[in-house]
Amino acid sequence: MKMPQKLKVLDLSFVYGFRRLPNLSINLREPRVSSCTSITELPDSIGNLEKLEQIHIYGCHNLKGEIPWSIGRLFSLRILLLYDTGICSLPTSVFGLSHLQTLHLWRCDELELLPELSHSLTDLVVSSGLKTTFPSLSNLVNLKKLYFSLRNNPIEIPRDIGKLSKLETLIFFESNIINSLPAEIGALSQLKILEVKLCSSIRFILGLPSSLFKLHLYHCYSLERLPDLSNLKNLSTLKLRQCLELKGIQGLEQLESLRYLDVSLCELVERLLDL
Repeated sequence: MKMPQKLKVLDLSFVYGFRRLPNLSINLREPRVSSCTSITELPDSIGNLEKLEQIHIYGCHNLKGEIPWSIGRLFSLRILLLYDTGICSLPTSVFGLSHLQTLHLWRCDELELLPELSHSLTDLVVSSGLKTTFPSLSNLVNLKKLYFSLRNNPIEIPRDIGKLSKLETLIFFESNIINSLPAEIGALSQLKILEVKLCSSIRFILGLPSSLFKLHLYHCYSLERLPDLSNLKNLSTLKLRQCLELKGIQGLEQLESLRYLDVSLCELVERLLDL
């Protein structure tokens, strides 16, 4: 099946029965593929779509193996969203995607390896089954949002995370093998939001930047200690929920910008605060 040559947006949501994408228009800028469970691969010819700006693929569970190397020729690509797929790796050619700003790899549980990523990225989501060392982050000099969900995999947070000088939002979710957040996070001078949710093994947070506006720690059942919070002069929201082993909040009385405090189901802290 051939597509009209002037077609720019193609939505193939809930279309069943074909294993590969049809022949796409060279002028296509945005394909959307959702819940097409029969698709098993992306064609190598996708690299010929030089005007492609966005790729959205959701819930294609049988899309497995590697993303074609030719994707590195999509020099206009700004957004790449892969949700609930069976891909195992991205090609190293993605490093050359100089206009790529948003890369979301959400619930891609077969993903084992990430290559070095383009310095143009501003928004990175990695929710996967990574089994090897996370790539260096030091070249992601424009990154503003970073979301990690590395469930049950023995991977350390890269120490060069402290070099992300433009990072504003950092979220850890369901990363059950992380024992501590490294002190390098304290060097993130532009960080405004830090969220740590369902990280049941985390025991210590070793450093926090003074730039924080919001600090949310949910269901961190093993968390024992926070750093002294007295330097967080801009912190307006502090939410601690079900941090069962947390024994105190040092520097709380010096949080002069704090407007919202939630210590729900943090029994040891509640006793200290006479709540």
